[in-house]
Amino acid sequence: MTVLRSSQGIVCSFIQGHFAIIRYFRSLSQRLDHRATAINPATQIQGARHARAHRSCPPEEKSFNAQLARTAKETLEGQGHTVEIADLYREHFDPLEGPRHFPERADSGFFSAMAEQRHAADTDTLPADVEREIARLERADLVIFQFPLWWWSVPAILKGWLDRVFVWGRVYSSRMRYEDRGHFRGKRAFLSVTTGAPEPAFGPDGRAGNLDLVLWPVEFSLSYVGFSVLPSFRAFGVGGAAPADSTTLAREIEARKAAFSAHLDRLDRLRPLPFNGSQDWDETGRLKPDAPSHSPFIRHAARPRDRIAGEQA
Repeated sequence: MTVLRSSQGIVCSFIQGHFAIIRYFRSLSQRLDHRATAINPATQIQGARHARAHRSCPPEEKSFNAQLARTAKETLEGQGHTVEIADLYREHFDPLEGPRHFPERADSGFFSAMAEQRHAADTDTLPADVEREIARLERADLVIFQFPLWWWSVPAILKGWLDRVFVWGRVYSSRMRYEDRGHFRGKRAFLSVTTGAPEPAFGPDGRAGNLDLVLWPVEFSLSYVGFSVLPSFRAFGVGGAAPADSTTLAREIEARKAAFSAHLDRLDRLRPLPFNGSQDWDETGRLKPDAPSHSPFIRHAARPRDRIAGEQA
């Protein structure tokens, strides 16, 4: 069985599937005279071989992100998969972590999210909604996060989903992390993102910043808990100026949906993104001298003792 989740955050952005949808999508659906059919934020799609999760996160059900969620569902079901859409908005997922979620506290005098999550994981008292989301991920073979880029990040509901569902002691620990040892190892995930600015603006020299770097924190987070992360799908310029006639606009929308469907058709041929794993760190948590560097965020740099030794030499 394959589970595809459309989430806005997780899970709406589901954390898989569709993440939250941007205003760009809402305005776009309005230009289409509400002809777009949207999948609600935090929708999960579960599919047929194991489970593919695809989540969508737009508050507006007629958004373009919602259309992409529907496209994913139709495409994957056409391949013989079973798809589950998890709609965080409709499910009223609470993205705010806090004491109210932990009636049996580790420390009633001071709230520490990590400490309470670990205590709840150890005592099997995690909140029901968190257990539900973890179960969705566990039965998924592929998780898709569908969301609009809001302020160079995921929508808040998706971020809150990550904060609450990636539980310390349950989903990750010092001995259970990275693609080689993570809880979700063997499963795949990728981001499907929509932007308001055009593609050139998200290049290395673009005014909106390099999208590869913008998305890295979320993709690294997925790798950190064990997912094999596939290249993202990107729909640029969704919030730009609309064509003069609705026919041209509708044609452009259909072209983007077709591109997404094509991306889904070639998932088995895509090479996962490289991330450092457990074997790459020294005892201080820094990249070993002989370990590869896959991102500007984690790269080899001269260490103080190295610079001092060089100066003395």
